[in-house]
Formats: sequence, structure tokens, C-alpha cells
Amino acid sequence: MVLRVPGYPIEGTYELVGFFAAIVAAFALGYTQLEKGHIRVDILVSRLPLRVQVVLDTITHFFSVILFALASWRVAVFARSYWKAGEVSETLNIIYYPFTYAVALGCAFISLVLILDFVKTLAQAVKK
Repeated sequence: MVLRVPGYPIEGTYELVGFFAAIVAAFALGYTQLEKGHIRVDILVSRLPLRVQVVLDTITHFFSVILFALASWRVAVFARSYWKAGEVSETLNIIYYPFTYAVALGCAFISLVLILDFVKTLAQAVKK
């Protein structure tokens, strides 16, 4: 920040911040789901009978698993294309694909956590 004021920023800082922010965000998704830390707005759902709430949770977890599994797969495909093309960042010439694969891994991790949540809510729905 000190060098940026007189007009001499350290080159590549935006790239590094972008790469690391993508990794932190991707892995934070799964961890936050594991800790049940995501915001949940259930103004309507909380007024429904418990059995209906469990069924809705089961459906939501099911579709969330599909969404993040597809995201993981497509990001991995995207990373492979970066790898084949030899894409590098503009300023520091850092290869893209390891960071892109890390994001795909983060999406896979949240998919696994959501599968566990799905199984738990499905078991709860069967018990009720």
C-alpha cells in the first residue's frame, strides 16, 4: 500500500489476491456447511409442520448436492483446458490450473458434506 500511493504498486498483487481469494472461498463453503454456518431464511418453512420441514430439507440437500457436484465437474473440466493450453496469469505468469483445480476440489468437498446432510435428513424423514 505504501508504494501504491506514489504510483509504484507491487506488480501481481491483484493476481495473487484473486487466486488466494478463490481458494479460500471454495474451501470455506464446505467448512461453513459442516459447521451449519450458512444463513438460512426460513420465515415460511418454520411455520410448516416438522415433517414437511424435514421433507423440504431433504429435497434442498438433494438438489444442492447435484448443483455442487456439477460445479465441481465443470470447474475441473475448465482447469484441464487451462492445463492443456498452458494458460498463465498476465503479470506474474503463474499457471492457472492448480488454483482452478483447488476450486473444483472445494466444490467436491461441499458436495460430500451435503451428501452427509442429505442422508441425515432422509433418515430423519423416514423416522418421522
